[in-house]
Amino acid sequence: EPATINYPFEKGPLSPRFRGEHALRRYPSGEERCIACKLCEAICPAQELLYNKEKLLSNGDKWESEIATNIRADHLYR
Repeated sequence: EPATINYPFEKGPLSPRFRGEHALRRYPSGEERCIACKLCEAICPAQELLYNKEKLLSNGDKWESEIATNIRADHLYR
């Protein structure tokens, strides 16, 4: 049996400590639900999520298209 898997099309076993994938949730209207509460930053196992709350909130909807583009680019890896 091969020792490797065809990631991202095949997933390996999950750790019992796995907390789920990060996802930017939206309201039914399509508006982002992010309120810069930093909960996703606190739970990130790699400690790689860092937010500047003032910058995020002051830019308003400009971030929405950039985040959506990044999510579409990474869809094969989710």
